[in-house]
Amino acid sequence: MRDADTNPQPEVVQPDEPFANVPVFGALPNDEQAAALQEHGGGLPAQPLTLGLNLNPFASRPYTTQEAVVGYLPSDTVGDDVAIIHASTLSGDAALAGKQLTVSLDRFYVQEYPGLGTHQLLCTFTVGYLAKFDGQTGQPVKQDVTFGYAFPVVDGQAAAVSGMPIFRDLRISDGLYLWISCINTSSSSDDALIQAMTSDAFGKGLQLIAATNVVSGVVSSLVTGIAKHFLSKSTGALTFKPLLGLQIAGDAASGKLREGSYIIAQADADSLKWTDYRWRKPEGRVVDVASGKELPFNYLVIGIHHQTVA
Repeated sequence: MRDADTNPQPEVVQPDEPFANVPVFGALPNDEQAAALQEHGGGLPAQPLTLGLNLNPFASRPYTTQEAVVGYLPSDTVGDDVAIIHASTLSGDAALAGKQLTVSLDRFYVQEYPGLGTHQLLCTFTVGYLAKFDGQTGQPVKQDVTFGYAFPVVDGQAAAVSGMPIFRDLRISDGLYLWISCINTSSSSDDALIQAMTSDAFGKGLQLIAATNVVSGVVSSLVTGIAKHFLSKSTGALTFKPLLGLQIAGDAASGKLREGSYIIAQADADSLKWTDYRWRKPEGRVVDVASGKELPFNYLVIGIHHQTVA
């Protein structure tokens, strides 16, 4: 059998979109957004936060933006306040092609989510990866797998997660393509969800060692099933669904893959300029250069590192 470390094919390993038929909160009509807010325990905002003619009273809420702005932090930073680089300005690291990577969730900050009080969130991650090479064709086998974490968080705070493994032994080809789905379940008392998301498999992250890894398939089906359960119960539960595409090569506008940390903010490019913010290393958060206050958008930080094989 051909060794999996030898000359992986440069095919695009992009996963299928999970929950493709489910609209995110910001794509719902105004009346459905209002109904969803009532369902999550909150009403309409009293006034839009922007001035002038605005037919959509939710347009300025942090959870209604459907765009993502991605910043990058190198792994070898020096100093307490580190400049954040836009992911498209990087050059990809060709040495990562075909190598095993570890992907972790390092921070999940909520500026504002629909509803009041504590939000019970389910964050899922779906990736396409290269499994064992096919013994007959000599080609790598592309598979999709989904992993997730459930946690409580309130507006203006970060969830109690740091350095949580999402994937281990993750082998990619021309880049890393990751669907992220943030689901506001509004169900902090669901025993099945809590038990599933605190199991041993979820505590360690997915071990993607082989194409026939039974744990990968079982956990992937379990996470997807739980997510679909909550999405079917609650309109507007899907709050954010970005696709993080980090290529090793590619055109100038695409995000590039290197070891380090990627900050995915729920914002549009006009509202968020990374030059206005820094990563404050002693505090482990993104802050405004001028005021020192936290980045006023929902955001998460994903760590990507080459896994050294003994």
